[in-house]
Amino acid sequence: MPSSRRSSLPLGLSLMSSFAVLSLLCVSSSALAQGTAPKFPSKLVTFISPFAAGGPAELEARVYAKKMAEITNQKVIVDAKPGANSTIGAAYVARAPADGYTLLVATAGLPLMPTQYKTLPFDILKDFAPITQMSERTSVRLMRPGFPAKNFKEFVAYAKAHPGEVTYGFSSGSSQLVGAWLNNLANTKVTFVGYRGVAPATTDLMGERLDLLSSTLAVSLSLMKTGKARGLVILGMRRSKLVPDLQTVPEQGLPEFDFAGNWFGLVAPAATPPETLNRLHELCIEITKAPDVLAQMDSQGSTPVGSTPAEFRKLIATEVVRWAKVAKDANIELGDN
Repeated sequence: MPSSRRSSLPLGLSLMSSFAVLSLLCVSSSALAQGTAPKFPSKLVTFISPFAAGGPAELEARVYAKKMAEITNQKVIVDAKPGANSTIGAAYVARAPADGYTLLVATAGLPLMPTQYKTLPFDILKDFAPITQMSERTSVRLMRPGFPAKNFKEFVAYAKAHPGEVTYGFSSGSSQLVGAWLNNLANTKVTFVGYRGVAPATTDLMGERLDLLSSTLAVSLSLMKTGKARGLVILGMRRSKLVPDLQTVPEQGLPEFDFAGNWFGLVAPAATPPETLNRLHELCIEITKAPDVLAQMDSQGSTPVGSTPAEFRKLIATEVVRWAKVAKDANIELGDN
């Protein structure tokens, strides 16, 4: 008959051990109730950039990640997950644990996705919890050096006199939609030319084989200073102090073009706890006020925003509706994802 195992501890010590464990559990529960649980973040935070490494989204995310790591004394990294017009990275975050440790670097292309694909593996408004719009980034509509127009009004007049002859290069759905919107408002007709990337389109613009191209301010400044391209108009609501003489579209007589410009922000999976979202928002606001961050963003033609989650959600929702109408008016067909 097998013998039963008995504790070698005396009964008194066994009871004392049990009381000690119970006491520790009570202390832990009390600490949690009093809000002394480990403060977020307490482990690695990952920013998912849905574009290839080295692009503007990843570069700005690295600025935020570095400063967040300094503030929290926790490791914060940027992981690039490009592909399918940034839907791969977005889908990855939508499916990630809703604990605030996996965040999406959202761009102005996020609310455009429903206008580009018949189906998406996520819902723009339901599957993400907005944290903040980090910044606005100025874009410039460029002309080839020899284009026969000196300003926007002359360009419109030329395009109307030569319908379909002016070529506009684009390498993303967002660039195409912005071009289509401006085209409709100005009542001009241009021919859209798709490129696999900005680099080959820029090469064609400099080589006089392409008439128009939209690019970031940082790239545009270099091209304009060297005479390889000419600035036509600012695509945004404010002029840039780096090119103060270049006007915005509303200043050129089209106030309906209330384009928010290219922007970057942070979103988390939808079910992320409110207290975690609040903490992330607090960190982002602190980052946008840091002098070294301001200097880096200013050099890239980027303006810090630091909106509230509610303001950022409203921006995304407004943009979803806006771009759906633009795509419909321009007869842009949806693709398969």
